[in-house]
Amino acid sequence: MENKRGVRAIITLLLGALAVCGTVAFAIRATPLEKPDVLADISFAGTFSTTDTRYVQISLEWLRDYLPEWSAYVATAKPLIFARDEDLQTRGIVSYAECCYTRGAGAITFGAPLGKWNLYEMPAIPGMQTQQVQFLSVLVHEVTHIRDVRAGRISQPANSRNCVAAEQSARTQELEFVRALTRVPIASNAGARANYRDIVDQQLEIVSENLDDPAWKIACILIYIDEDMP
Repeated sequence: MENKRGVRAIITLLLGALAVCGTVAFAIRATPLEKPDVLADISFAGTFSTTDTRYVQISLEWLRDYLPEWSAYVATAKPLIFARDEDLQTRGIVSYAECCYTRGAGAITFGAPLGKWNLYEMPAIPGMQTQQVQFLSVLVHEVTHIRDVRAGRISQPANSRNCVAAEQSARTQELEFVRALTRVPIASNAGARANYRDIVDQQLEIVSENLDDPAWKIACILIYIDEDMP
């Protein structure tokens, strides 16, 4: 009798232990993971406004949540400096990248205020500004320049040959990124999904045409014509 009671006591203890462990395990699984700060190791310079900064944050959070592999692609280019130069607007330049400064930071300078780009007209969709597709596309392009320089894939000195190689790489990665955008299930209703796909398809067409356009190769030759001369 005592043995049976002892066995029952052990079983009761084991069941209690399992219940406690199960509760703890469930609590651990239920704890939400803290999302990384997308603005970590990014500093802002010049006339970069708080509105611009907020725009970058919202765009990078969207990228983190919907395309984490491309979010990691941008993050591995850090530390980064974002700046604005209004003079770029008058020269028809959207942005440009330079590498590398203090602590090896790469710098990306934009012309127009973020969220106010007027590159071309496209429909807007709820929860995702049209221009964020353009901004993230341009960001991936510029980040690629920084990554390539750091990795030694683009050599010095600056000349037309290296200019073409750098642009080819950046434009190719930008195209791959926009292709990834086409696979994002962004919206919950049919109308918003159709609008989003329209935005991304137009961006895909533009980026594809830009890659094949010989104009940027000619620009590289003209920019470095003096350096190329013996």
